[in-house]
Amino acid sequence: MKYELMVILPSSVSGEEEKKIFAQIKKAALDLVKISEPKLFGKKTLVYPIKKIKEGNYYLFDVEGQIKPFSQKIQSIETILRYLIVKKIVRAQKE
Repeated sequence: MKYELMVILPSSVSGEEEKKIFAQIKKAALDLVKISEPKLFGKKTLVYPIKKIKEGNYYLFDVEGQIKPFSQKIQSIETILRYLIVKKIVRAQKE
């Protein structure tokens, strides 16, 4: 099945830290799922503070494979403020 993974990182995270977090996500994906490169969805003000942080960068990944064990692994990455995995609905194009 195909899924989308949305990850929120603190906006204060530097480029180097960002790369380390993405490497941790890819390491969690080993042998479980195929994961795409992250797409920056944007920097947004959070509706309510999470861990006293008020702004976050949203990243979107395309994921395919065994999602439950993958979800349990990325839950342990402390720098991630929030994440959400949803099933991707593929609609047939009208001709």
